[in-house]
Amino acid sequence: MESMAWRSINVVAVLIAAGSCASSSKPDTEVEQEPGFELCADSAARFTISGGGFSRMYAEFMRPLGRMFLIVDEDCRAWVGEDSWRDLRAADLSQEEAERLSATLRLPELAASPGRYAPMSCFDADTTQASGDQLDVSCYCNCDDGITPAAIRGLQTRVQSVITELSARAEPVGGALRIAVVRDLDFQERDPMWQPWPLEADIETFLESYPLDAEAGFTIDSEEDVALLRALRADYRALTGEQGSDTIPIDAGAEELYGLLIRDELPPALIE
Repeated sequence: MESMAWRSINVVAVLIAAGSCASSSKPDTEVEQEPGFELCADSAARFTISGGGFSRMYAEFMRPLGRMFLIVDEDCRAWVGEDSWRDLRAADLSQEEAERLSATLRLPELAASPGRYAPMSCFDADTTQASGDQLDVSCYCNCDDGITPAAIRGLQTRVQSVITELSARAEPVGGALRIAVVRDLDFQERDPMWQPWPLEADIETFLESYPLDAEAGFTIDSEEDVALLRALRADYRALTGEQGSDTIPIDAGAEELYGLLIRDELPPALIE
């Protein structure tokens, strides 16, 4: 067994997270750019996107940082997650990239516009949060209205475009996975979608009950077991496409059928 060792990270983050937001009465005014505030140079920035509406009982376990996130630490290391079933990725940003992405995200203006912004005409939508030493912005429903300050409008669109861009070139971090096995599935009939249990350990060793929070489940750090589980996750996604369930149906050869939840283990500093 080989344990993962994560280096300590001081994080600047822009976070898009699910939750309700109070509306803001701030006037729609342009904020003058403040020179020098950018990724890497000042403090870290965290960005995460989490969906609104119905939340499944495993959502916190599978998406402790939201369904999409970008975290840039003070060493200019960008950590990117596009969805819980995709690999956690990371890339080192050049100074030029940091400056360009800071301009795309309009960080100086965000830092000057703290608050909670929530258009009243939108329901069950995503919430975008920007947080860090100099950032404290929460934006519901992309803040696409005529009341929110111009610097805040379209924040989710900007963050999502940066995440997609970085994810395309970032490398998988690899390393440990976190898994949980559940019994109560929506259906209990075997079909071609059911996958064989890949590990030597008994499947019930990893059994959990709903609801699952971020700390639920079990860490898998054996290189062999991690490789088997990553291959299983990829095979299942090849069958189902992006619309497939987070819960992988598992046939362990017993009378009972199970569901398997898999996500990349996150460095502790990313979720602090």
